[in-house]
Amino acid sequence: VGGEKFTMNLSFEKCTGYSVVLILGVRANHSEAFRWFEKAAGKGYPLSQYNIGYLYFYGNGVSQNTNKAVEWYQKAAENGLAIAIYQMGMCYMNGIGVQKNDKKAFDAFLKSAEKGYTSGKNNVGICYQNGIGTPRNEQKAFEWFVDAAIHNDMIGQNNLGICYQQGWGTEKNEKKALYWYLEAAKQGHEEAMNNAGFCYMNGIGTQINLANAYKWFKEAAEKGHAQSMHNLGVLYLKGEVGQQNKGEALKWFTKAAENGYAESQAILGMIHYEGYYEGLVGTKNRKLAFEWFVKAAEQGNLIAEMAVAQMYFLGEDVSLDYEKAFQWYMKAAEQGQAEAQYYVGLFYQEGLVVSKNLTTALQWFEKAAAQGHQEAAKAVRGIR
Repeated sequence: VGGEKFTMNLSFEKCTGYSVVLILGVRANHSEAFRWFEKAAGKGYPLSQYNIGYLYFYGNGVSQNTNKAVEWYQKAAENGLAIAIYQMGMCYMNGIGVQKNDKKAFDAFLKSAEKGYTSGKNNVGICYQNGIGTPRNEQKAFEWFVDAAIHNDMIGQNNLGICYQQGWGTEKNEKKALYWYLEAAKQGHEEAMNNAGFCYMNGIGTQINLANAYKWFKEAAEKGHAQSMHNLGVLYLKGEVGQQNKGEALKWFTKAAENGYAESQAILGMIHYEGYYEGLVGTKNRKLAFEWFVKAAEQGNLIAEMAVAQMYFLGEDVSLDYEKAFQWYMKAAEQGQAEAQYYVGLFYQEGLVVSKNLTTALQWFEKAAAQGHQEAAKAVRGIR
């Protein structure tokens, strides 16, 4: 499974120039730092104004106060400090200390980018790609990602790789996609590591190289990247990193599930539902299976949505609940799952927790039948 998700520089930047206390061998003292920054800020020094904002923002050496943080960020921004302008963009994007305003966020990112601030360049690209605070424009997004990438912004490099892989804002070029994924991965970008691993696993922009795929998945997984944990599980289950190792596969699927990865959560649900799945053995525990299915279903996993719907519909180790069953069947049906579409049709045909409506039932049966669902096709003939 590849990531291929655009990522924004979401972190609020650190206190700039503050590490000098460590270089000089002086023990860090936030309160003392605040006092000296305040003196310099009072003389209009923008970097100190920014650093005061930082200390207020995180409550280091002073009581946390996001409103005062924004006041100082704004002063530094008005004095032309790029990092402070960027930080104001983050505040507007998240509605911290100011009212959320995507247009002002975009304008701040753009202004910081024009001053050469690389995180701002990437975020301008994200705004153009998603139409945040500005009309959507894939070509402009691509251009800003290029600018961020060549200035060594690892998030911009990963996003540029996605553009090349998908052909967004530029011609599709899988070799260039892999190149930029690797550039970002070498700097420690977890999503890029996963993307590079996916390319090596599937021969995207390169020859299939499972050793390299394993290398990047393992490195990202050890940094906490859930999707890479899942991908390691897949490699071990299929025996694509030496001999098949079901124990290692289950270990990594479990880690991924515990870190919120829906597909792995669904796999654990299936393992505990029957006590085994695809050769993976676990304790048969329908209640535990249900808990994992719910977690995955809440993230839109189709298999899990169907499992939750079925367990509510049949009352399998959960209280029978047709209303909840219908809700989950509907979620899956709206994603195009034929069996779910058939069940939604049945609910409308029988008037079960919804008003009986043969017209609506027929519509859902037809959708399922169009995908080859035989029972749905019979239901269509029966209504007609």
